[in-house]
Amino acid sequence: MLRHLTNENQARRILSALADQLPAMFPQDQQTTYVIEVVDAEEKRTVLQNRYLWGWVYPQLSEALTDGGISHPSGEPYSPTLVRLELAVKFRQCGSIVQDGFEYPDYKSTGDMGKKEFAAFVESANRYYIERDQVGIPDHRDNEYYANVAREIGIG
Repeated sequence: MLRHLTNENQARRILSALADQLPAMFPQDQQTTYVIEVVDAEEKRTVLQNRYLWGWVYPQLSEALTDGGISHPSGEPYSPTLVRLELAVKFRQCGSIVQDGFEYPDYKSTGDMGKKEFAAFVESANRYYIERDQVGIPDHRDNEYYANVAREIGIG
């Protein structure tokens, strides 16, 4: 897998070298179809961040809160969506939007966060629930899939 091509010239050199090697890599008698995929690194990071949040962070916090008998202030049991909303209000509010005479809070998308900012957000969320409710996000390294995702997006 080729990773992190930082500019067009670098990509051209690598793809040109790869093209020269194609006959040796893919014999003519083989009937296999191959796919070469070029993906925007920022888009991939955003997808992985969402996968980590919705697949690990929010469900794990929701489960820990529920198992601890802690309900949302609305009286509802914590769901991943309620955890997400609570964390958005606490850590991601970045201003407000006025529409039709009403003012609505505006939140920074985790997709707009770089790796360091995203890691700091996850750490702040963990610290918040530990301090407030004595529950936290379990270590993702015990789960091979989420350990790989976390490594890819820069979570220790």
